[in-house]
Amino acid sequence: MVWARRTRITLLVTLLLVAATLSWLASHPSLYAGQVGRLLTTNLLREAGATFSCRDLEGNPLSRMVFRDVTMTREGEDGSFLYLTADSLVIGYDVTDVFSRRTRLREFVAGGVDVLLRQGNAAVEGRDRGGSGAGSLPSDVRVEHLGLIDIDMRITRADGSVVEEFRGLNLELAAESAGDGVDALLTRCELEWVTQDVRLRRARGRVRLEHPRYSFTSMHVETDSIQGRADLFMLVGDGLDSLRVE
Repeated sequence: MVWARRTRITLLVTLLLVAATLSWLASHPSLYAGQVGRLLTTNLLREAGATFSCRDLEGNPLSRMVFRDVTMTREGEDGSFLYLTADSLVIGYDVTDVFSRRTRLREFVAGGVDVLLRQGNAAVEGRDRGGSGAGSLPSDVRVEHLGLIDIDMRITRADGSVVEEFRGLNLELAAESAGDGVDALLTRCELEWVTQDVRLRRARGRVRLEHPRYSFTSMHVETDSIQGRADLFMLVGDGLDSLRVE
């Protein structure tokens, strides 16, 4: 009886120590920020040729995490290179969704982001263009609040010459994968398109992204010089030369 009582006490103390350790780790996520970055790179991003790291981490691992001083890179087989830094990245979720067929994120918000994208070899890009292309999400994913706040982006050719430059991009929307594309409800879009000398002050409406076709419905758009509404217009192909309004 004495041995059984001591065993139960030892087991209880062990469980309490484990619970206390897990609770302490959950309240000090910054201690394993480096390990989280390596875990994401190894298990989620390596096949895409991407890396992820962050300096600090805070929040509740069961519901909402905030990554600080984020750096992400991706090198394509065609020689393209993406370098992205962000002051913060907020990811909100319900851990019980792990058991659901459809992945749901309550929020995915990046702020203070600088993006440098160097284009790769055009011939290789042309051969690979049969893939999912831009504007794709993994299947069965819904993001209730996707935000890109205070984004500066520069796109260059392989020789370093500037192709496009955007400043002060603020984008907020809800998005979900649907078939071979993405359906989104755009609630906010502002940017300065430096290379085209255009400032978009406001845009909202519904968007369907299915490479190489991008459809916009019930769009309200306002720039420095125009303000208007379009029931439907489509961008087909790779540039504004193929813009059609219906």
